[in-house]
Amino acid sequence: MAEIGFYHLLSMPLERALPKLLERACAQGHRVVVRAASPERVEHLNAALWTYEEAAFLAHGSARDGNPAMQPIWLTHHAENPNGASMIVLVDGLEAEDFQAFTRCADVFDGNDADAVYRAATAAYAKARAGGGPSLIECMTYRHSGHSRADPAKYRPEGELDKWKERDPIKIYRERLQQFGIGEEVIAAIEADVKRRVDEATEKCKAAPPPPLELLTTDVYADGGFAWRN
Repeated sequence: MAEIGFYHLLSMPLERALPKLLERACAQGHRVVVRAASPERVEHLNAALWTYEEAAFLAHGSARDGNPAMQPIWLTHHAENPNGASMIVLVDGLEAEDFQAFTRCADVFDGNDADAVYRAATAAYAKARAGGGPSLIECMTYRHSGHSRADPAKYRPEGELDKWKERDPIKIYRERLQQFGIGEEVIAAIEADVKRRVDEATEKCKAAPPPPLELLTTDVYADGGFAWRN
């Protein structure tokens, strides 16, 4: 059974994250196939793996280079495994029907892209429902404000917050809807409906009676038994 991991890119692009992932995979003894969406994408990643660090060397190849059996890392847009890889890395939202032929499958996607996250979750659901076992999706995010109203968040480097706001998932998806020709009035109606629902839920919570004190520590602490206490 293949071990599947979902790698949620947030703070760095694929061209920087992929080499690090491949370095770790090779250090663990894996031969790797990287599948991308097109020949152009393959060659873009091929070049990126040669230039990501001045002193680094990560042996790899693609159809342009030939000799696939000799390549520890093979980049392709085909459903193939010509270098006898034990690990497959999927990018560009691809799915692999043959992932069970590998001992490890890494699905690398943009964690700020709602569609990419949806595709990763859908693949994990399908795998579990087909009896393929659980998957781990690591979803990290970024806190735009301080911990509370009393926290001005001065500890952040200058410009960091603005950089992250440009990658805000809501902003990205709004722009995608506009690219698909969705009118501004439709988007505004969606936003108004979401705001109304949030406001209604907020008022409902504010009007509810305080919860009983015995709920204060419910699901906060756990007793791991002998192993925890020793």
